[in-house]
Amino acid sequence: MSGELLRRGSTNPERLFDTIVKSAERGSRMIKKLLAFAGGDASERQQVDVREILLELDEILSHTLPQTIDFQVRTSAELDIINADSTELSQVVMNLAINARDAMPDGGQLTLEVRNAYIDQARADRSDNLKAGRHVLLSVCDTGEGIPATIVDRIFDPFFTTKPQGNGTGLGLATTLGIVRSYGGEITVDSELGTGTTFSIYLPSSKKIGRPAPSPAQTDEVPVGRGDLILIVDDESPIVETAREILESNNYRVLSATNGVDAIGIFRKHHANIRVIASSGLRRPSSDAERFVGVNGFLAKPYSDEQLLRIVREVLDAPQRIAKR
Repeated sequence: MSGELLRRGSTNPERLFDTIVKSAERGSRMIKKLLAFAGGDASERQQVDVREILLELDEILSHTLPQTIDFQVRTSAELDIINADSTELSQVVMNLAINARDAMPDGGQLTLEVRNAYIDQARADRSDNLKAGRHVLLSVCDTGEGIPATIVDRIFDPFFTTKPQGNGTGLGLATTLGIVRSYGGEITVDSELGTGTTFSIYLPSSKKIGRPAPSPAQTDEVPVGRGDLILIVDDESPIVETAREILESNNYRVLSATNGVDAIGIFRKHHANIRVIASSGLRRPSSDAERFVGVNGFLAKPYSDEQLLRIVREVLDAPQRIAKR
C-alpha cells in the first residue's frame, strides 16, 4: 500500500518510507522466528531481555490467535536480564501460548507477563532446581478449561497428552520443562477446572542487571568499501539489485548473476583470490562442525544493508576467519 502511494506521488514520502522500513523489519523478525521454530535454529546463550522476546511474540500471536481470545502482554519497567537462548525461550512461550489457545475453544483471555521475583531459601529448599536469589518470573495465564487435578502432575511427562490422537505429540511441555531447567529455572502450574491455568516460569537473573549493552558491531560506524570487486549471485533478481545498490553506494565495484552458469562465466573472466560469503534463509551453520566447506562467511536471510556491509568488510579484511551474521 505504501509503495503504491509513493509511485503515485505522496505529499509525505518520508513517513511512507519509515512505514515501509518498519514493516519490512517486523516481517524479517517474524520470518526468523518462524524459521527457528521450524528448523530448530538455536543460537548460543547470551544476555537476554525477556521483554524483547515477548514483544516479538506479541507480533506473531496477535496475528495468529483467534479474535475470540483477548491477548495481552504485560512487562515491568525494571527487569533483570537472564542468561538464555532467545530462540529456545521463544519456543517455551509459544508452546504454552498454543496450549492456552487450545484450552479456550470458545474464547477467553490470554496474558503473558514478566516481572522480577525473589526466591528465598525456604522456597528454594522445596524445589529440585531453584536456588535462592533474584529471578525473572514469566507467567502465561489463560481463562480456559483448566487441567483436572488427577492429571496435573503428569502434564510434563514425555508423550503424555490429553489431545485427540494426531493432534499432539506429548512432547511440548516436556521440552519446555527441559529447556527451563537447563537454565537453572523451574515451572509451576496452578489450574482450576472451568477457571483457567497459570504457568509460572522462574529464570535466574544474570549477575549483570539491566538491559544488555550493545555489541561493538551495533555501535561502530558501518564499514565501507575500498574499490573492492564483488560478485553477487542470487536467483532472486530483487535481491541482486538491492545488494548491488547497497554495495555500489558504499564504494564497492559490483558484478552480478542470477544463475550458476552466468556466475561461472563472470568468475572466469575475473579470476582472483576469491573469498566466498554464503547466504540462505533456510539452511545455516549452527556449529563449527557444520560450517560450509570453502566458505569464508555466512549471512542469514533476511538481512539488512548494515549486516551485508559488515560481513563483506569482515571477510575481506580477515580471509582466514569464518564470519557469521
